[in-house]
Amino acid sequence: MEITVAVLADAANVAAGDKLNIMGAFDGILAHTFPAVHPFMALAVRFRLEYEDGGRTHDLTVTMKDDDGGEGGKAEARMTVVAIPAGEFASVNHILNFAGIVFSKPGRFYFEIAWDGQVKATVPLMVKQAQESA
Repeated sequence: MEITVAVLADAANVAAGDKLNIMGAFDGILAHTFPAVHPFMALAVRFRLEYEDGGRTHDLTVTMKDDDGGEGGKAEARMTVVAIPAGEFASVNHILNFAGIVFSKPGRFYFEIAWDGQVKATVPLMVKQAQESA
């Protein structure tokens, strides 16, 4: 398994033909006060699965962590992958929507994506204190 796309965005969806649409990709947000609530974001992930991934069930875990390694939330899923013929691959899109995430302080956060217990990708997010304009 390989992750070919992993990005935070304002929104994401999957269109006809299994096309992953990503709108408003970002890696940083500003907040005027803390704790800060971010209204909505999507984590869009595209997996490429190979022959050896097929015909089995896999564990997918996405964990949001802060720069100190503390967990801010976790999503877990079990994915059953159909058999994939030798020499071929399959792509799978996965979108996790997050509404009302609370950030207690500014800093670096990241979303850690693990497949069968092995971290395959991290998606960083900088949360900064907005500067008041003069």
